[in-house]
Amino acid sequence: MKYFISPDKEPKEKLIEAKLIQIISKYFPNATIEKIEDEKRAYSHQAIFEKDEKFTDILIPKSLDSLVINTNMLDDLIDFINAIRNQFLENENILLYDESYSYVVPIPNEGIMSDML
Repeated sequence: MKYFISPDKEPKEKLIEAKLIQIISKYFPNATIEKIEDEKRAYSHQAIFEKDEKFTDILIPKSLDSLVINTNMLDDLIDFINAIRNQFLENENILLYDESYSYVVPIPNEGIMSDML
């Protein structure tokens, strides 16, 4: 399922691309991270992680205002989600949500817990 992590409105500051790649590498050390060269695409980097029946595909938008996660292992990504949350300003309302916006979880500054997903 595809999820997004972003502020509920335009962020005051952009995310730092190098820091996002560093976090992805830390939490997914076996992921393949590729720079997307196609200028028509809305994303600058893609990270793919697969292990057994689990997968996570992460896209970094060129706008650097969010993160896109396509995964079947959301419950295993709590620490990663919290690390991404920490890249946004504390006073911003950050949300984790699906494409249809039917699943929406606010991510507080202190992070989310497993029972919140």
